[in-house]
Amino acid sequence: LAGLKDATVRVRAVDQGRAGRVEIGLSGSHFMGPVPALIARHAASHPQVSVLLNEMNPAAQLEALRGHRIDVSISRTAVDDDELQSLALWSDPVVAALPAGHRLARRKRLALADLARDAFVMLRTDTSAFARELADTCARAGLAQSVAQRVAEVPAQLALVAAGLGVALVPQSTCGHFGARIAVCALPAAVGSGTVYAVTRRDDGNRALRAFLRTAAQMAAR
Repeated sequence: LAGLKDATVRVRAVDQGRAGRVEIGLSGSHFMGPVPALIARHAASHPQVSVLLNEMNPAAQLEALRGHRIDVSISRTAVDDDELQSLALWSDPVVAALPAGHRLARRKRLALADLARDAFVMLRTDTSAFARELADTCARAGLAQSVAQRVAEVPAQLALVAAGLGVALVPQSTCGHFGARIAVCALPAAVGSGTVYAVTRRDDGNRALRAFLRTAAQMAAR
C-alpha cells in the first residue's frame, strides 16, 4: 500500500510538472549569461526535476530537437515552422567587443562603419543562423571585413579579442567574464536581434518542460 501511494504521488507530480526530466541544448555562450541562474532557480523550486544540459552548436541543437534527443534549444534565433515553435525569453543585445587598448575603447556607442579599419574575430557561419545573421548585417552595411580568425563559439571570440587579435560582435551577456581585458561598446539595434529564445517541438507533452519554461518566463519578467 505504501508503494502504491508513493507511485500515485509520483505520477501526480509528473503530471503537474513537479517531477520528470528536461533535456536542454545550448551553446557555450549561454553559460556566461542568465542560464546558470535559471537552472539554479528551477532546481530550488522543482527539486524532483532533472535538468540535463547538452552543450552543442545551434545547428546540432535543432537536429537533436527534431530527433527528440533534447526537449528545448536555448537559441539566439527564433524558429517557427510546422514542427518547432519559439518563445522569447530575454533580451541580450549584440555589442562590439574591443581589446582594452583599442583606439575606440573609451567610446560608449559605435556604428558598424567605425570598425571598417579593424580585423574581426568572426563566428563560423556554418555553426548557427545567428552567425549568418551577423555576417549578412555587416555585408549590408558595406563593411568589407578583414577576418583575423573564424571560431565556433563566442567564448573563443572573446578570448582572442582580449589577446588583441581583433574585434568581435557578441551578445552583451557574455562580456562580463573578461573584465578590464576588453572594452564593450553598444551598437545600433539593427545589428542583431538581441533576443534569446526557447525553441521547442509543437507537439511536446512534457509537463516538466512546461514548468521549466514558466520559471524562465518569471525570471525574464524580473
